[in-house]
Amino acid sequence: MKKTVTLILNAALCCLTMFHLSSCEKEGPMGPAGPIGETGPQGEQGPQGEKGDTGGFSPKVYNYENFTVPEGASASNYVQLEDLSKEGFESSVILIYAARGINWIHLPGPSVGTPRRTYRVFYTFPENETQTRLYIARVDGGTAAETFEKLRIVVVPVQEIGGLQASGINLKDYTTVSHVLNLN
Repeated sequence: MKKTVTLILNAALCCLTMFHLSSCEKEGPMGPAGPIGETGPQGEQGPQGEKGDTGGFSPKVYNYENFTVPEGASASNYVQLEDLSKEGFESSVILIYAARGINWIHLPGPSVGTPRRTYRVFYTFPENETQTRLYIARVDGGTAAETFEKLRIVVVPVQEIGGLQASGINLKDYTTVSHVLNLN
């Protein structure tokens, strides 16, 4: 009988303990953050990674001979970039260089010589946006026609232009750009 009473009392004590523990709040408010621990030792050097691509690319280049902006105020002329779609245009940087004699100029901008003319560049996308039409318009500096012996349009993918600029290349300098991109 003594064993039965002890067993009942132990069972009652267990029930009371479980009831008491289950009625306690499970989580209290968050305490303050502890101090930051010491920095651990430097880990071992990881294995050498695989060699990546060389990163070379070939820009798309369009060459035109004897490009003339006709006579007249705000006159313009255009070239058709047959295989450059609107999508390709929007994911590229277009560099335009024109030569008169030995002087290459970057367009849009002023030309060389007298009178000094200023040119702007405009784009349209005819033929269901499968082509790009590039207009060069004179906006200042006289009304006489001007012929550029050479017109060179360089299409560089936008993801490549950052590397060129990061290396300090002046994109307005035709000589440097043509050397770096092997245009000649």
